Amino acid sequence: MSREEGVDEDKDEEEEGIKFGRDDGGEIEVLGEDTTWARRIVNVVGNHDVGYAGDASEKRIERFERVFGPGNWDVRFELPSSSVSSSSTSEDETDEDGVPPSIHLINLNSLVLDTPAISPAVQENTYAYINTLLTERSHPVHDRRSFTLLLTHLPLHKKEGVCTDAPYFSFHEEDDEKGTDGDGVPRYYAGGLKEQNHLSQYASANAVLEGVFGMSGEQDGPGGGMGRKGLVLTGHDHTGCDVVHFVNRSVGVDQDSGEDDELKKGWAWDAVRYRGSVSVPSSGTGSGTGIEGEGEGQGQGQGQGQGQGQGQGQGQGQGQGQGEGEGKDGDRAGPAIREVTMRSMMGEYGGYAGLLSVWFDRERGEWDYAIQMCAAGVQHIWWAVHVLDLVTLGLGLVVLLLGPERSTTAIRPQKKKTKMQ
Repeated sequence: MSREEGVDEDKDEEEEGIKFGRDDGGEIEVLGEDTTWARRIVNVVGNHDVGYAGDASEKRIERFERVFGPGNWDVRFELPSSSVSSSSTSEDETDEDGVPPSIHLINLNSLVLDTPAISPAVQENTYAYINTLLTERSHPVHDRRSFTLLLTHLPLHKKEGVCTDAPYFSFHEEDDEKGTDGDGVPRYYAGGLKEQNHLSQYASANAVLEGVFGMSGEQDGPGGGMGRKGLVLTGHDHTGCDVVHFVNRSVGVDQDSGEDDELKKGWAWDAVRYRGSVSVPSSGTGSGTGIEGEGEGQGQGQGQGQGQGQGQGQGQGQGQGQGEGEGKDGDRAGPAIREVTMRSMMGEYGGYAGLLSVWFDRERGEWDYAIQMCAAGVQHIWWAVHVLDLVTLGLGLVVLLLGPERSTTAIRPQKKKTKMQ
């Protein structure tokens, strides 16, 4: 886990961070107890750090993790016992084993989930990590007191037209002949994955939706297939996007798709734009432009906020249309989860950042959240300042060059001619 504090720490703290960085997580902390979380920066591995699966070599992964910590790690924050016991509904806020409400923060390297990968070992380690999450560290899918917050770089699969970026994959056409990563091994090979806009449909469904969140279209599965409560935060698509992934039950068998086994189940994963309600469209199909759901929801409360350890938050959501479900995530008509692709911080896109607040709703006995996009300003301001700087510098140089010439030019007095009488 990355532990960049933003301040100078003593040697013991630095050594602790290095040791912590070699672990893949699994820690359980009391939310707000470790005040240093207020100064930590969580680094999510991106394609500019290690490349895509076709060139994300072991050496590149090692380089990233040496500086920023593991690309795959997780930590669970539990509400303090004092917060739980102080509530009149405290008996409903802990399960039969006395486990308090918690936030499961997961940082996943999604860049190595698809194939062909240059390093099978790196890919296998990532899938092994996901399996460890499911078998050892995730709460049961029906536990509404657990909130799963997934941070990863690549957006989940969605059809063309839902977001700015459509599904796209490209592959290396030939072996690397120009250079290596310093160990004598080519940086990529012909046929390796070179670039992608989204995760593949397979990786998106199996690793994330059905894996990390445990959702399924099989209604007789664990928790009725509803899956874990949570939120997905992604990047990569610079313009950003806000969608709801849901189970589409209106699909039929496509004999030409090569995916008959999946379609014969009578359902498939789909996605539509978020419109204030994390719920399934009434028709079970997506329009690509919005979610056909009506609902409004609001929540407020005092709780522990992700990132800094403590916080307060309130959020409101409202949707328009006809459909099933309320505005609150807990009232979904079927398996569905929200994915927010963060708009880029680059000035060309408005310099965006997102503010996320997560709190435990004691009346409903589950977590709620609110997320707000904030724009710092367009790049034109930056360019205007720097153009003005260049103009000022240019004028200054002109003055310096012309100034000495003017100072050395003497004005000669004119001689007056006199007439001789």
